[in-house]
Amino acid sequence: MHGKYHANHAMDNADFILNIGSRFDDRIVGRYDSFGKNAKIVHIDIDEAELNKVVKTDIPVHADAKQFLREILAYPGLQKLSLNSWHKKIQKWETQRPYVASPE
Repeated sequence: MHGKYHANHAMDNADFILNIGSRFDDRIVGRYDSFGKNAKIVHIDIDEAELNKVVKTDIPVHADAKQFLREILAYPGLQKLSLNSWHKKIQKWETQRPYVASPE
């Protein structure tokens, strides 16, 4: 809903969205019915009431963010992803439609 074109476009085109400790509300998702339509969505939140409250997630995790991150980063099979091509796409979108602040 708010934000830069390239960031919003990245969310619209993502195949995976990992939300750690942030509410999915209208300021984050814009249109509920189309947010993350092509993405697997994982939502980690300490407040169980926030899970699947607004956005239907594929994997809701009721956990403290700090503890979740500690455990996932300690997982022996964890591998670094190569996101270079994804970053290049986002940079291209940013170049095509750069953010221009409007005067107040």
